Amino acid sequence: MFASLITGTMLGLSVAAPFGPISLLCVQRSILAGPWLGVATGLGAACVQGLYAAFAISGAGIAATYLAEWGQAVRLISAALLIVLGTRVLLRRPPVAQTLSRPRAHVAFASSFSVALCNPLTVLPYLLVASSAATIEAADAPLTAWSIPGVLVGATAWYAAVSTAAAMFRSSLSEGATRVLNHAAGTLLIGFGLMVGCR
Repeated sequence: MFASLITGTMLGLSVAAPFGPISLLCVQRSILAGPWLGVATGLGAACVQGLYAAFAISGAGIAATYLAEWGQAVRLISAALLIVLGTRVLLRRPPVAQTLSRPRAHVAFASSFSVALCNPLTVLPYLLVASSAATIEAADAPLTAWSIPGVLVGATAWYAAVSTAAAMFRSSLSEGATRVLNHAAGTLLIGFGLMVGCR
């Protein structure tokens, strides 16, 4: 049990840790409205990782079919979501502190959930685990049901750390610096979208 939990934690951390679209959204939203919004964003992606871990454990035989039939559609949907999010961030005006209307946590959760659900960078590691699980004995499987909460913990811990670190710089950023951050974040998200769509 403990070994499976640790394996899941390391897997969730390793999938989340490369600085991609979700980490970027956590940073941008934490600076915009505080660390809790960044954590809500990361939690949406972490829940998707938990779902894919469950899929890898119980649906290994479906992995190849899923990838072959829906891989291109998933990639294009992910690209479109990233480009839309990037455009919205790029066009957002820095809010005045007195009139700041904070995005809601459930909206941040839902948007990152949607991006992670369709992001090949999130899907592929768990499909690889599922494919390997289909070729070995159940007793030697790399993941078990106890790995699912580990995946959630590992991914959430990474996104919480990123959000907390980003929020520390929030009070020291001027309106001009926030505008530059939005432009950079929006451009990078659009770039991620184009990279995913053109693969």
